[in-house]
Amino acid sequence: MIRRADTRFDAENSCTAYFNGHPMHGRLIDLSQGGASFRLNFGSLDNLGNQIETLIIDGIGRFSTEKRWSAGERFGVRFIHDDETAAAVRDFLKDRRSS
Repeated sequence: MIRRADTRFDAENSCTAYFNGHPMHGRLIDLSQGGASFRLNFGSLDNLGNQIETLIIDGIGRFSTEKRWSAGERFGVRFIHDDETAAAVRDFLKDRRSS
């Protein structure tokens, strides 16, 4: 069994994932410093391949990601961080940890 490197925190922010220029809207399920999982409002990722061009999480920021898994309307990603996006996730999680 593979252990996660980062603790995941429940979250429910709206999000938009762009595949081949097409937006797919959904909700954040959980978030860690290294990645997140989501549920689409409708549709499935099963035939969309692994490339997510951009992922926008409301209240947190815009991310480059790599899709790690998908199962119907749910999918998980690994963040490809730059300093600014890493700080945005860190700030959001800091608020979650202190609640």
